[in-house]
Amino acid sequence: FYWMFKLAAMKSHSPVFQMVVEQPDITPEDLATIITPTLVIAGSRDIMTNEHSKEIAEAIPGASLRLMQRQTHTSYLKKPEIFLQYANDFLQTHLAR
Repeated sequence: FYWMFKLAAMKSHSPVFQMVVEQPDITPEDLATIITPTLVIAGSRDIMTNEHSKEIAEAIPGASLRLMQRQTHTSYLKKPEIFLQYANDFLQTHLAR
């Protein structure tokens, strides 16, 4: 995967910049080996682009993608009720099978 982060606005000494530089590169082929039901949750204003979140979800067989509108990478902290509803809906769907 090509990381699609907004690096231009970041300073090279910032922790986020360092994380992006040091993160392992997970390929679509690696993601395609995941056989567990998967829910990808991202904020629509995440540092990772919506397109990248979509690519991740599409690379994992049968994965679902939920974007938390007007939220960032910490959406699970700022809007836990929405995050937990998405997770609960996903689990209920997969536990019912």
